[in-house]
Amino acid sequence: MADEIIKAGTAIIFDHGEYSDSSYTGPFRVERDIDKYPLAEAYREQWKPSEDGWQEEPDYDGFIIWLHKEGYISDLQATSWHIGSYGRFEP
Repeated sequence: MADEIIKAGTAIIFDHGEYSDSSYTGPFRVERDIDKYPLAEAYREQWKPSEDGWQEEPDYDGFIIWLHKEGYISDLQATSWHIGSYGRFEP
């Protein structure tokens, strides 16, 4: 499927969590094409538990850091502009 490859040059935000714990990390710029599922598996294969026992399985923060270190993503400057609430335009 086309949505399994994220093309270089794309801006990406990683979303995680559920319901009221939903959040996002980013944005980042994709520097190299990302084939999502094989790359996620490559991260899992290289991941090792922490020596102190606190990290027993891969987490998404570690995945994002790994993507950055491997050159798949870079920081992208962005800002937020609140322009209203409840349908009213109030910049």
